[in-house]
Amino acid sequence: MKRIACLAAGLSIFCAEARFLSVDPVSADANTGGHFNRYAYGNHNPYKYIDPDGRVAIVTHHRNGDVSVHFPTRFHGPAATQDNIDRIHAFIEAMSGTYTVNGVDTRVDFAITGIHARTPRNARNEVMLVEGSAPSTASRRSNAELGGRRAEIDVLDRFTANGVPVHEFSHLGGIDDLYNPVTGRPDPAHGDKIMNRVPGTVESTTVEGIINAHTNIRRYGR
Repeated sequence: MKRIACLAAGLSIFCAEARFLSVDPVSADANTGGHFNRYAYGNHNPYKYIDPDGRVAIVTHHRNGDVSVHFPTRFHGPAATQDNIDRIHAFIEAMSGTYTVNGVDTRVDFAITGIHARTPRNARNEVMLVEGSAPSTASRRSNAELGGRRAEIDVLDRFTANGVPVHEFSHLGGIDDLYNPVTGRPDPAHGDKIMNRVPGTVESTTVEGIINAHTNIRRYGR
């Protein structure tokens, strides 16, 4: 992240360029050239945005071409029973499969992992499980920050395979809704994609989007 120090004097503004305070975690993709932009840290608009902080999924590229997507998560709330937590683990793991990622058939494995001392602080998800309306909003039930670190899931709200948990964790992974934002109805152009219709289908564009999202930590493993 880079800070710019500015001093306003009358109608003039004088700015002094400062040093980088840390290494920009968004690196260029060697295969696609994605993020090869010095202002990617500020959503390509450093005048309006600051360095994004919601690096919530850890995406690991393995030497054999496989990819692992892990969501370090702590569950809490009145409905955070072991049974409900186990079911969400199973729903996310069921997203695993072979998808077309950047034009290549790729094995992608999804999992929810625990949080430990070495888990990057900005990759630690807090997911509240409730029964009925989520306490943070009166207009809808389940919700999640887009590319953020917090979600609320109603275990009475389409709590099934390829249902609300997968939809909300995809939001945490940086994927936005595809349905009509005005009517809240599915957009026919997007068919049964999980971000358009819930329950829906987890398909390549969703998975590719999570893997390429700049809001996630990218690692390269063996």
